[in-house]
Amino acid sequence: MMNVGLSEEEGVRYWDREARSYDMKVEKHEERYHKLVEYIINLTNPKKTDVVMEIGAGTGVASLLLAPKVKKVIAVDISKEMLRIAKEKAMKAGVHNIEFVRGTFHNPGIAGKVDIIITIDSLHCTTDGNYKKRAIEIMHNHLKDEGKIFLEDEMIVYNQEILKERADRIVRYLVKLANRSNKEFRDLLFEERPNIHDLKKFFHESTSYYIEDMAKTEHLLKLEDLVGYFEESGFEVKETKRLSSMSGTIYAKKTKKLEKRSKADLGVRAP
Repeated sequence: MMNVGLSEEEGVRYWDREARSYDMKVEKHEERYHKLVEYIINLTNPKKTDVVMEIGAGTGVASLLLAPKVKKVIAVDISKEMLRIAKEKAMKAGVHNIEFVRGTFHNPGIAGKVDIIITIDSLHCTTDGNYKKRAIEIMHNHLKDEGKIFLEDEMIVYNQEILKERADRIVRYLVKLANRSNKEFRDLLFEERPNIHDLKKFFHESTSYYIEDMAKTEHLLKLEDLVGYFEESGFEVKETKRLSSMSGTIYAKKTKKLEKRSKADLGVRAP
């Protein structure tokens, strides 16, 4: 896991403290990670000679699932306790081709380049759009030519038509549940409202405000903003997938070099 909008030092303390409970939550959703890693494998088609880096590896669930498919996995996380648990799980599973590295998106802590980078449920924890954009640039720099990247994360996948359709379904369901006429239902819940259609408007406006307000904070970015960051950073976005109004995936391929910058600026450790 990465930093939850905190300073790096605060983030380390937070995730070290939460590592064990986080791992318990992950285990409860193990099937989800199996399906997600299967999807990643189908998209990226890793070879047995490939080196994969996972940034925000947490307690290692995805890295452990990917390890048998590739030469090596580099599991990067900000939390020493997360990495300790991940390493313990790898030893118990008899998996020996994972390197555990303490690092961040801006400084993954590795010197070389890799074939594939994945990051799951981590980039949204960073503070703002500028940090995210630089993180994508740094990941680009750590990929070999034509390397691949997969991101699954919280993001704003706002679709007005879908929200309207859901509002309609909610209203129809509530009317049926109440087994009352529209007027009776209105009087029961919203006596001050002139008709039942205001309830639909209420759902739509409330959801729109919530999503748009979160977008202003830059804690979560819209899918199209993230896609723009990838393209500006030298990636060709091959596929995006909407998982919900608040989450999605991006799969991209490195296609061109960025303007030359210093190693320190790009977070590359000197060999």
